[in-house]
Amino acid sequence: AVVSTQSTGSLYMLIEDLWYWILDRGGDKLDINFTDAVMILKNIKISRGWSPVSEEFVERLDNPSANENLKNFRKALKEAKSLIGDGGVRISSRDGYCIRTILVENDGKIAFDYSPSDAGACQPCQQAGRCGFLLKLSRSSDSEQFKMKLCYAEPEYRNQNLHLHDNFIFPQRMHVMLTGINGNRFSFPLSWEGEPVIDENYNILRWGRHRFSVRSQTGSQTGGRSVYEYDWQPADKAKFEVYYCTD
Repeated sequence: AVVSTQSTGSLYMLIEDLWYWILDRGGDKLDINFTDAVMILKNIKISRGWSPVSEEFVERLDNPSANENLKNFRKALKEAKSLIGDGGVRISSRDGYCIRTILVENDGKIAFDYSPSDAGACQPCQQAGRCGFLLKLSRSSDSEQFKMKLCYAEPEYRNQNLHLHDNFIFPQRMHVMLTGINGNRFSFPLSWEGEPVIDENYNILRWGRHRFSVRSQTGSQTGGRSVYEYDWQPADKAKFEVYYCTD
């Protein structure tokens, strides 16, 4: 079922959920007027006070089977000017990460840096190091569940030659995605998928409808109607991306 707008925190999340709902329906033509559907999105956006999404975000949503319904949805979104804005920026992680490495061996730190001008800052930054932020994954002692949080500890930033503008960077403005799986450029949603869960042998990561086998020797990729599975070679890496709303 499509997630309710009450549990959805941004237009990014709502569009993603509709995108994957359409993908789950398969390749048959849906009896949907996408222009009318996008008009409903406009009304929800206004009533919730949400920021628009970037056109790049719409372009990079994955359509693995060249689904015609998704093509029509993407076209309708791009034609809806009030849903697409300039007040956002895509910030990629410095490095690519193996899922198992980031969760188990690297203390769960993901480093991002950005240019102040790209992020919409009015004044150039005079501080030492790069403007950026750290996202940390942590697991509670009695649970397999991981949480992703913005790091505020200054020593962590010094170790990465970064500094945080905590008067500008806010977690509620972030929309996190994973990109570069098996070398493709498309992005996969994580923000509304809940907390990632890994099995006790650190072999399988489940993140919402996504299931990663992080010790696979096949490197193949398959998709199902409800669960999307990715088998990675141990050395395969992907990047985390944050779409950041600046307005």
